[in-house]
Amino acid sequence: MARIFHTYGGDPLTNLAMEEAILGLAIETGETLYRVWINRPSVIIGVSTDPALEVDLGLARRNGIPVLRRFSGGGAVYHDMGNINISIYWPRRVMDIAWIYSEGTGLIRRILSSLGLESHVENMSDVVVKGYKVSGSSAWIGRATLFHATLLVASDIDLLRRITRPRWDLVESGRVTPAKYNPANLSSFIEVDVDRAIETIIDVIGGVKDRLPGRVWREVSRVRERYKGEGVIIQGEVDTEPPLLLL
Repeated sequence: MARIFHTYGGDPLTNLAMEEAILGLAIETGETLYRVWINRPSVIIGVSTDPALEVDLGLARRNGIPVLRRFSGGGAVYHDMGNINISIYWPRRVMDIAWIYSEGTGLIRRILSSLGLESHVENMSDVVVKGYKVSGSSAWIGRATLFHATLLVASDIDLLRRITRPRWDLVESGRVTPAKYNPANLSSFIEVDVDRAIETIIDVIGGVKDRLPGRVWREVSRVRERYKGEGVIIQGEVDTEPPLLLL
């Protein structure tokens, strides 16, 4: 059975470092690994995103919300305690990007189906329910392969809409559909909270929750320190509180 690491809270820089460290563990063990995690309020932008185009930096500053850059692609994403992140770490280099997104969004759709919701995929990486985006995702391909997605359950949608700036130019040019910038919580459609959603995610993955080895925590610390010197923090303050690993 697949191993699942369930983490809660912690500072955003540590959570981003964990993505890289767990990829290393997947390479080491040859296993496909999963992580179900919740990040403290923050805005996470893609590796090539211009923050001024996609984030209201002034609003983020006034609300004490840090802005950080992840190593995968995609646009700006608002994280808070009502937005669940789901990561898949494949221990090999997968060059078929369509397969990566099909596998990742397929998992999200199975989760939604288990919750009684019909969904479909738009823009390859967005999962949509009744015209609203409930999940967005991005990927990274190196020695191993990472897919990570958000799942909006009980997020602050008003703040999400105000702090992330839609790229309407991409909609007008036909490169993406309007649903990409039309977010909604699962709780808008069904009675569900974060705990129930996490239970469903773990059931659908069909794995077992496990603890991260000590060597991975040490790697997280090393990666985190490296990120501090690489401009991963765009603005704002992050502390050193590690996420809780829940079983």
